[in-house]
Amino acid sequence: MREFKLINLVDSLRDDAIKLCCDLVRVNTVNPYSGDPEPGNELAGHEILARKAKALGASIRYIDIPEDIYAKVGIIGPVGRNFKGRPNLIADFSFGEGGKTIILNGHMDTVSASNMNFPPFEARISNGKIFGRGASDDKGGLTAALISIEAIVRSGLPLNGRIVLESVADEECSGAGAGTMACCLYGGIEADEAIVVDASRLGIGIASYGVVTAYVTVHGRSGHSSRGGINAIDKAFIIKEKVIDKFKEEREEAGLGKVNLGIFNAGAHPSVIPSQAVMGINIFYSPKEAAASLKAGKGCNGSLIREAFEEQVRYVESTDDWLRAHPSEIMWEKDALPFEIEEESPLVKRLTAACEKVGHPSEPFVLEAWTDAGNIQNLLGIPVVLFSPAEEGVSHGPDECITIDNIVSCAKSLSIYLYRELKSL
Repeated sequence: MREFKLINLVDSLRDDAIKLCCDLVRVNTVNPYSGDPEPGNELAGHEILARKAKALGASIRYIDIPEDIYAKVGIIGPVGRNFKGRPNLIADFSFGEGGKTIILNGHMDTVSASNMNFPPFEARISNGKIFGRGASDDKGGLTAALISIEAIVRSGLPLNGRIVLESVADEECSGAGAGTMACCLYGGIEADEAIVVDASRLGIGIASYGVVTAYVTVHGRSGHSSRGGINAIDKAFIIKEKVIDKFKEEREEAGLGKVNLGIFNAGAHPSVIPSQAVMGINIFYSPKEAAASLKAGKGCNGSLIREAFEEQVRYVESTDDWLRAHPSEIMWEKDALPFEIEEESPLVKRLTAACEKVGHPSEPFVLEAWTDAGNIQNLLGIPVVLFSPAEEGVSHGPDECITIDNIVSCAKSLSIYLYRELKSL
């Protein structure tokens, strides 16, 4: 009866969920490093969540991200990142004495909104979906998390323990999860387990890949196009075709991880031979590859992938007279960490049972992309999974949306799970 009460409460909060998600989508929280000409700020979105959480009895804190966060954590991260005015929100819901502490973590920042097929912050509702930048990644997840907590609070059911909602900054755009890193280091939370409400499509994510980002700067010799020089684009294409394309083919055929050449910048004018070409590459790697790196004494990260990539670049350069004399510069912008949990772990089995209770069985899966779960597992050392209403194939795209029914279903499962973990005996 108590669990059906929670399910019914979430159903009664459907309109509240729609309003909350729409309110979040209407706020521009585009990451300032997204390349968008009109970026936003995560704080405006945090404040929406904070007002609602405070009204439900949460204590509210904001955690700043220190400039040297990557050095403190000991991973490769972007240089010169500015975190001023971009804190993280921690909403702490305390119930009875004792019991578990469970983190629900999601990110407020989004990728660029400049390429969308509709006004990105309109939060248009059509065919049971909310459309807008961030609707799926990750404002729908944050909505489901807070609605599940609201149902718990309003139920008045006896509980022991804490639920900690984290809304973080700088998950996107090569930030490597700086916001979650700061929460792990400075949040002062001794949690028992965590659920990252991102990227799961109502499945239960038991692993996500790591990702390294490289910038390869290839040099040429500038000159007038009628008189000659060494075209950096031509030389960059040697590396693209013989290293990047080959690396992509071999890794993707072996199921080791996606490789994407996302940036190719060169030249100033058709009449000038470009002296420099820059390529930006993302390389995903599996938890098994991170484990192999750890076994080799290089840390649980993408060290072996970075070394293999650099070796291939240098080998190809050695076969070209110009590149041998003028080798490229390889700069690793980030190495964001993977995570993995056993499918038979108690957290996975209990969350699976909660999903079954509300009528949508959720299969465990491996996400071949990166999430903040890697930071939580590596820095806090606690069990963590992914579980969210995220829409299939629309995150970062021009038609991003979230299905309202999925938000509600996710909130139901989370509320049942939280109740079962925290209920007084």
